[in-house]
Amino acid sequence: MEGEGRTLISIRDTSERREREEKIKTMQEMIQRALSAGNIAWWEMELPSKKVTFDDRKVTMLGYSPQQFTTYKDFEEIIHPQDREKSSTRWENTLLVTEIDTRSGTG
Repeated sequence: MEGEGRTLISIRDTSERREREEKIKTMQEMIQRALSAGNIAWWEMELPSKKVTFDDRKVTMLGYSPQQFTTYKDFEEIIHPQDREKSSTRWENTLLVTEIDTRSGTG
């Protein structure tokens, strides 16, 4: 065997993965079209850093550029001073975790 070349061939069927990826892409496109048609936008926040990702449409709907919004603090700055406390309290309440017990369908 010394001096002989060796070849390893690996074959993997990736058609299911490609099909799932295509379905995800199609759903994402449908969601974007629906958001656009409804003039709706989204945003998300990473906790605890409070790093915010805004849909560009959300920011431009408010009359700002996407570069102006990178944290929740940036958003807080545009809230009217009289509404900041109320907004902050409501936001904090949404982050509270409430433990609840539920009954199963079998009793």
